[in-house]
Amino acid sequence: MGISLWSWQRYRAERGLWVAYALMALLLVGYLASLIVRGPGRSSELLDGWSVDGFEMLAAALCIVRGFTRRPGRAVALTLGFGLFMWASGTGRRHAFDALARGRFLPRVLPAHLRGRRDLHAWGG
Repeated sequence: MGISLWSWQRYRAERGLWVAYALMALLLVGYLASLIVRGPGRSSELLDGWSVDGFEMLAAALCIVRGFTRRPGRAVALTLGFGLFMWASGTGRRHAFDALARGRFLPRVLPAHLRGRRDLHAWGG
């Protein structure tokens, strides 16, 4: 008796899900280790900003996929997923505007009189 196409696709989807969870666990452990190694008062824009935003976006995507693929608990998964997505996109936008204010991220998109202004992050919310 052979394996059906449906069960093979389900197996691949579940395996992909567990790979995503393992990646998130690895990122979380790495982030916690970097906090311990760096010590208090030191920060990294890449680790403390963009990687956290990526982690939150991945968690939101997993919740949204769960909401669209399973019937029981659909409302909870979709609400949590879209809430996480809005939170992560807001903090991502804030990091982008902060980087713009410091002149590290596409400084040419701003008019000359706005480049390097410290209050530019107020545009981000």
